[in-house]
Amino acid sequence: MARPTRTAPPVTNATRFFGCDSAAGTTTEYRTTRRADAAGGSSLTRLEFLSKLRPERTIPLGPVSKLMSPSSTLPVDPRRRALEAAVTEWLRACGVDLEHKDFVGTPQRVAALWLSDVLTGYQADPAAILGDPVTGEAPTEFVVVRNIPCHGMCPHHLMPWMGQATVAYLPGTQLLGFGRLADLVHCFTRRLTLQERVCNDVADALMSHLDARGSACIIEGTHTCLTVPDDKHDARVVTSSYRGELRTRADLQGQLRGRA
Repeated sequence: MARPTRTAPPVTNATRFFGCDSAAGTTTEYRTTRRADAAGGSSLTRLEFLSKLRPERTIPLGPVSKLMSPSSTLPVDPRRRALEAAVTEWLRACGVDLEHKDFVGTPQRVAALWLSDVLTGYQADPAAILGDPVTGEAPTEFVVVRNIPCHGMCPHHLMPWMGQATVAYLPGTQLLGFGRLADLVHCFTRRLTLQERVCNDVADALMSHLDARGSACIIEGTHTCLTVPDDKHDARVVTSSYRGELRTRADLQGQLRGRA
């Protein structure tokens, strides 16, 4: 009599996780697979390595206490995979031993940082940030927000720069929440961009999307592409842009510099 063939229950879901092994200093991406059981429930049946740094293989289910929750994983993004591959090749070109424990997971960490911080400005919309202002009687003096922390990535050497921004505008009939000005700065700094271009972009956006009579942006920053090669540790770069009345009136610029 022929033995009946057993059919595997259907997969109910498959979820990606990041597993951390603190002893080995590794971070690896996994996929868990759940299948429906006879009672209609589901059971965890296997883990799969998905990391590009390791050969793909299936292992028996073991302790999963070190697996992070699904909510802490990064969203699936084709750019992340491309960045991971690019960083891997860049490290290899630098002569780095990719099997050394210090570099296991480095491409994944670099890609995650760039997509979650360094490049987020490309997804930000200046018009949306400056939308829905308060309309009505506005003061005739400056609106100034000083010491806005900011950082960007120099497009020439792909090295970071850090600084503080001062943003000001002469209101017409519209006012913004102060936090919007900080958001506007971050919209333009979290890109591959020059410090001087950020000043231009911020000042232009205030004139384009706000009923401002004048606008200005001043940034004082430290650039690692300047300080690292020649140990110019105290070198700081100051850039500024003025638009509208702030561009044509030296007295108003002087007042702004005094407040900045």
